[in-house]
Amino acid sequence: MKNHIKYIIISVIMLSLCSFAVAKDAFSENSSLEDLKAGADQGDASAQYWIGVKYDRGEDGAEQNFEKAFAYYKKSAEQGYAPAQCSLGSMYDFGQGIAKDPQQAVYWYQKAAAQRIVLAQFSLGVKYYNGEGVTRDLLMAAYWFQQAAEQGDARAQGNLGRMYATGDGVSREIKQAVYWYHKAAEQGNADAQYSLGVIYFSGEGIAKDPRQAVYWWQKSANLGNLDAQFNLAVSYFQGDGVAKDSKQAVYWFQKAAEQGNTDAQVNLGNRYSDGVGVAKDQGQAVYWYRKAAEQGIAAAQYNLGNRYRSGEGVAKDPRQAVYWYRRAAEQGMASAQLNLGYMYAQGTGVLKDEIEGLAWYYLARSNGEDRLSSDNISILERQLGPNGVRAAQQKAREIARRLASNSSNTDSQTPNAAANGAVSMEVLGTGSGVIISSDGLVLTAAHVIEGAKAIKISTQQGLLDATVVQVDATNDVALLRCKGQFGALRVVNSKSIRLGQGVFTIGFPQASLQGFSPKLTKGEISSLAGMRDDPRHWQISAPIQPGNSGGPLFDANGDIIGIIVSKLDEIAVAERTGNLTQNVNYALKSAYIRPLLEEQNITIGDTKDGQSARLEDVAERVQKSVVMVISYGER
Repeated sequence: MKNHIKYIIISVIMLSLCSFAVAKDAFSENSSLEDLKAGADQGDASAQYWIGVKYDRGEDGAEQNFEKAFAYYKKSAEQGYAPAQCSLGSMYDFGQGIAKDPQQAVYWYQKAAAQRIVLAQFSLGVKYYNGEGVTRDLLMAAYWFQQAAEQGDARAQGNLGRMYATGDGVSREIKQAVYWYHKAAEQGNADAQYSLGVIYFSGEGIAKDPRQAVYWWQKSANLGNLDAQFNLAVSYFQGDGVAKDSKQAVYWFQKAAEQGNTDAQVNLGNRYSDGVGVAKDQGQAVYWYRKAAEQGIAAAQYNLGNRYRSGEGVAKDPRQAVYWYRRAAEQGMASAQLNLGYMYAQGTGVLKDEIEGLAWYYLARSNGEDRLSSDNISILERQLGPNGVRAAQQKAREIARRLASNSSNTDSQTPNAAANGAVSMEVLGTGSGVIISSDGLVLTAAHVIEGAKAIKISTQQGLLDATVVQVDATNDVALLRCKGQFGALRVVNSKSIRLGQGVFTIGFPQASLQGFSPKLTKGEISSLAGMRDDPRHWQISAPIQPGNSGGPLFDANGDIIGIIVSKLDEIAVAERTGNLTQNVNYALKSAYIRPLLEEQNITIGDTKDGQSARLEDVAERVQKSVVMVISYGER
């Protein structure tokens, strides 16, 4: 059975879908064109947007006019109206009302995505995945798909599932793939239903369950997914996960075959040829074999050659038999090579050429054709004599070289990322950081950005470029800056922190595996000094993982008292001592961050006594200022 997982990114987006996320405004979809024009003339962004929609769709008295739609979208978008920004991005994306411009599409999608317009987030995922208008970046594709997926977008959920299933941009994690596939499948996403069935059938990463596979393939097949239709047909034919039913198998083979699935076409041809699940009909067998043969399927070409040779289902025509045998033989099909050799040896459908015939026999034998008896070859070899045998051997080598050359040329024509200019830099790693000034100053660990040629910051306002302001490599701390206005958190004096005091951190551990949502862990100050009594650090019991580095260490009030810098290498310690030490992690005290902050006119505040609020309330407030730091460079 063909159990491959296909990867389809849906990029055909209806422009008007951006309107689904519109907030309550002065004007709406139900406003008349006259009222909208009056509002638009007064500069109302929602009125400008809805006029654009009406010209876009050609409804409510507005003749469809993409140029006018674009003009109104642009006026609204430039006022910061998110649905208009999304629609403007779509018009640039597909070249409606304006020349196609992928970079401008990305620009406006970014604007709308930062305001949580789900279609813009999904579209950005597509752009980053395909490298259209932006450098190809699978991690960022996964990031934006996840943003849209968490808002319930089924297409984003399905694409995120595929990324986890294949390990594109994220760590390969089948359970995460299943989670997102389920989300999309339950909303009726046919591709996700198909892929979910594939995982249940294979049993990779989860319990194997052919019945569940058939369940999801049935749903997907009913929605027209041709791969699901084919797999469902095979399941009925073999009785895997469902009662064996040859008629149902033929039904689904036919559905998939009619959509152009070549495997289904060959199988349907076989069913008509054998009369299994359907009345025997050699004419129908020939019809479906020809469909697949014309698309280059060797098995179909071979079967079609047999029909022309025997005259079953089609007028007997040895020349056509030779034609189709040759097409299959040149793809390396041993049985076709055998039959082609026979046609040359006998002079049937082609001028008799015993050397050519023996050459194809040699190739068929070398490719494992076990129907070829020694007598077939030895008879020809005796007839040709030593010189003829040598000529046939030479001919076989020439054919083999030609077939190998054709194969390698086909492979070399396959486009790759480098040839398409899709990737210029790779993600070196991700870490965490925290915004400490309203104008975008970000505190993180120096090792998070080490070797980076470019840095991006994932904020509540979207994904932003960042520049390095200052680095203190000795203390492993760095300051970055990104443009915008932000909610900032206080850095407070660490001198009054006591042993056993409760602390917590928020960060983005192992983002490619655990996702892009912030994660909170809590613990205590385990020691007032770090490894080998280093006075710069605290030892903390809050669990951390790769990706937490650079994240803030908070006191109970949500003030920053340090940043996460390292954890004890548990494996190395175990190898040296024989004991497995857990949850030994280190944070740099704010006192050692102070010199960098003072140069930027950031004042360290005083700590407060007591806990002012519940942890969940504090976490809800501070997480908005915690960011993911993404470093790019050349490996």
